[in-house]
Amino acid sequence: MNICTNNTGLIVMESETASPTPPPGGTLYALTPAQRAAFLTLSAMPNGGITFDGATFSALPFIPPIPFDYSNFDNLDKSLKAIGLVIANFTGKTPAQVKAAFLIAYQSLNGG
Repeated sequence: MNICTNNTGLIVMESETASPTPPPGGTLYALTPAQRAAFLTLSAMPNGGITFDGATFSALPFIPPIPFDYSNFDNLDKSLKAIGLVIANFTGKTPAQVKAAFLIAYQSLNGG
């Protein structure tokens, strides 16, 4: 197995048979069977990336993504947000009033 690291040692590519081209400042490594086993074990666990210094693998901590808050008007897609602001303009409501109405409507649709 071959792996490529970038200039910080982060593994950016791997291949069982090919020799991938490392990015500028990176390195190509041909792993031994023991290194391959260690890499596959680490890559099977949740991680934020794996680094390799030529001898040792290290897993970066896994940081889960922040859950998206659909109830927040400001998180809407721009086109949906534009529709809400147009409705506010037609009905004489302020954007703050539309946000409040959106939150109430969203909560009523989702039980609370």
